[in-house]
Formats: sequence, structure tokens, C-alpha cells
Amino acid sequence: FVVFIWSKHAFGLKSGYIALLLYSFSPFVTSLVHGLHGDNLVRLLSVLTFFYLWRFIAFTNKKDLIFTGASLGAAMAIKPTTAFYPILLLIILIIALFMNDSFKSRMKTLFRVNWSNKYINAIAALLLIGITAVFVINGIFLFKDVFKPMSEYNYEHYQISSEFFLSLKNSFLGKVPLPISPYWIMSIDSGKSISGEAGNLFFMGEYFPEDAPKSYYLVSFLVKTTIPVLILFLIAHLLLILILLSKNNEKMNTIKFNFIYLLFIIYFIFLFITFATKMVAGLRHLGAIYPLIFILVSSIISIKFPFSKYIKTFMLVLVSWHIIIYLFAYPFFIPYFNEMVGKNNGYLYFRDTEIDYHELYYHAIEYKKEHPEVILFPQCF
Repeated sequence: FVVFIWSKHAFGLKSGYIALLLYSFSPFVTSLVHGLHGDNLVRLLSVLTFFYLWRFIAFTNKKDLIFTGASLGAAMAIKPTTAFYPILLLIILIIALFMNDSFKSRMKTLFRVNWSNKYINAIAALLLIGITAVFVINGIFLFKDVFKPMSEYNYEHYQISSEFFLSLKNSFLGKVPLPISPYWIMSIDSGKSISGEAGNLFFMGEYFPEDAPKSYYLVSFLVKTTIPVLILFLIAHLLLILILLSKNNEKMNTIKFNFIYLLFIIYFIFLFITFATKMVAGLRHLGAIYPLIFILVSSIISIKFPFSKYIKTFMLVLVSWHIIIYLFAYPFFIPYFNEMVGKNNGYLYFRDTEIDYHELYYHAIEYKKEHPEVILFPQCF
């Protein structure tokens, strides 16, 4: 629903329907909805965070700041890997303030007080997002031990373990009362400690006992995303070049902003997750970029150029192909691989959650009953 609404508001009703079709018939998205998986909720909250931030830049309404902060806080509380989102939001707002003239002029009157200007209002907007996010995080942890100094984090069930937080705990900053629940700090610490470790990764037919290859997420994205979506994503980049070269007018400037906004978030998340950790844990950690990609490519159906008629026809063919791929992949969406690898060859390149997330458990049991002489590995049946 959020994907449809955002695409509709950004590019038009036709784009909304295209984005909805691409999202609803995505093998990757469906592969994560087999249970109450935390990545599903984080994907929703991430999209809501960037949607309300987009609305704030586009319309400059204070309530969108509160919704941005609430979505951001909930996402950060649920998944520590989203802790870098505030940096991303800060960069986006700074760029918008200096490069978006209409946003810059509206910021002057965001908070109507005599001493305010666009820069003070921008700082106030960031503070409002931050305060709301912190309040939501504390609320999720029931405000337990808020304002407790890090030096007093002595819990029986968990101790600070990452080098970063240990250095803070042992410094003078460790004595400063923090306005946030220790349980959130400890969840970040746990994630940071794990992410700094290397794992035993099977990738491209080889085991990597130490650092994971930085190409892991790129290759995973290229072979587990449907070919039609990859083609549409490439077309969107080519259209962006034409948009940047086209004459400036209000409508084209709006489309240009929407393109750059979505692409910047997609690439920032992708590059941060690729280079920030040594340990990798499946493409699901890039789940937040898929709705943004679908919204971006849905614009192709609505943008008008002299050759738009042919591109729109080609797009409808690609969307139909995307749906057919989904139907043929049913019901085994987790082990889906596109034609670059071949649907039956994925196990030669990946293991773990890229292949199976317990969805084949009952199929294995039934097969064992029919073929008792077969030995299953691992022997957990």
C-alpha cells in the first residue's frame, strides 16, 4: 500500500499500479513473508521513514517530521542494522537545503518565529526527528533505565563487548547519563560486535573462512532479482540522463528530484551494507531497497518523451514477464535465481538463507517417508 501511494503521489496513478504489481509479484519480497520475520517489519518502517521524509521535502509539513521520526525510531529499535539511517537522513536534508530552491524557501517559514531562518529551522527539524525517534525507541523498551550512564551498564545477561562501546564506556563519556534505553545501546553493541567478525561464507563455489568478498551483495542482487526488474532499473538510469539534459520546468524538476532522491537512498544503503561489515547474512539485509527500486522504475510509464510510447509498451511486456516468472517460481521463492545462473544451479553459488529458510522442512519429511533408504543431511528429521 505504501509503495502504491508513494509512487502515485510521485509519478502518477499508472506508476502506482506498476509499482504495486512489481512489489506484489516479486519472488524476493515474497520469500521473506513466510513467517513473522523482522526484516518484513523493518522494510515497511524503512519505506515509511523515507516516504515521510520525501513528503516533508516536497510539501514541508511539520507533521511529516513527526512521522519520519516515529518510523525511524521504530526501525532502529527493531533492527540494529538501521542505526546508520540518521546519517542518511542528515545528508539528504543538507543536500535538499542547498540544492532544492523551493524547499529552501519553504524552510524559512517552517517554524513561524521572529528569530528563525532556513538554517535554524533545518536544525529544529532535525531535532524534532531525533527527539521523536528517541522517544519511540525508549517507548519500545518501556523507558527502562533511561538516563543511565554507560559505565553502570552491568547486567548479568549481557556485557558490552564491541571495541567501540567499550572505549566509550571506559572514557569520561561513560559517566554521562544517556537519554536512551541501555537495551537499545546493547542491541547496537551486539550487532557491531558480530558484524566485525568474519564468517564461514560459501559464495561462488568457494568457502571464505575470513573476510567476506565485497562483491557478495552485488552478485546476490544481480542473480536473485528478476531480469525484467534489472532491465527496468537500467532504463531508469538512462532516463535520468535524459531528464538531467532536458529543459528545466516545474514538472521536470519535480521528476528530477524524485529520481535523485530514490537513487541516492538505494545506493547509499547498498554501499553502506556492502562495505561496513565483514560478515554477510543474505540479501534480506538489502530488503529496504527493493520497494524503492519498484517505485523508481514505475516512473517509466508516466514520463513523457518523444519515444515514450515504445518504452511504455516495452515496460508492459517486462512487467508481464516479471509476473510470469513469479507464477513459475511458486511456491519456492527463497531458492529462486534468475536466468543468469539458472533456477536449478543456485546451490553451486550460494548456501544458507539464499537457498532455504526452513521452507523445505516438511517436504523433506514427506520425501523421507516415501524413500526410507535415503539419508538426509543434516540428520534433523
